[in-house]
Amino acid sequence: SLGHCPVTDVANYGWSLRLDNDGFAAHNREDRDYTAGLSFTFYDASERKLAAAVRKALRWTDKRTGFAQIDQCESALQRTEISDFGLVLFSPDEIGRVEPSEADRPYANLLYLSSSRYAINAEQSVMRQSTMTIGFLGTPAAEAIHSGVHQLLGSQDPRGYSQQLSDGGELTARYSVARRSLLSMGSGRSQYDLSLALEGSVGYLTEGVIG
Repeated sequence: SLGHCPVTDVANYGWSLRLDNDGFAAHNREDRDYTAGLSFTFYDASERKLAAAVRKALRWTDKRTGFAQIDQCESALQRTEISDFGLVLFSPDEIGRVEPSEADRPYANLLYLSSSRYAINAEQSVMRQSTMTIGFLGTPAAEAIHSGVHQLLGSQDPRGYSQQLSDGGELTARYSVARRSLLSMGSGRSQYDLSLALEGSVGYLTEGVIG
């Protein structure tokens, strides 16, 4: 249970694979800023086994922040848990440059494992999400993958990875929370959804967002 609230676990079992790369774009295929990402998402039965340590860290942090008990509910909550394992890559505009440039961003990558908890109160039209991400910055895997893809496509070989952020690997983490509520919706000829989203995170990316 979540506080005094009855909770229903949503029976979602499965996995998904996501791959994005600027090479898939019809135009502007330059390697700059966010250049590629690969992630494997799994939930429930597999998630509980493969991401047990991250799940424990997430639950511990949720309890300490009080986020798990933010909403008092009048009806059952639906809850599900998912995890992501992936790699995201960022690169400068001039990938052939060996030495860093103050006018260009450096290479960077994050190899991570994250665990997320979703709680949905259908009666109040509110969804809450908390996520714990633990990973490594600057792993050598990014250069091998980046170079391999460019060789396959016949593109310029990326250079300068020796100047990437936290070259060789650095442990990092991020804790984020979000609350989204449906304020109003219309049907018929006037179909619309009006919602309010509040988000915040602390760690390798610290920010607050309202939408």
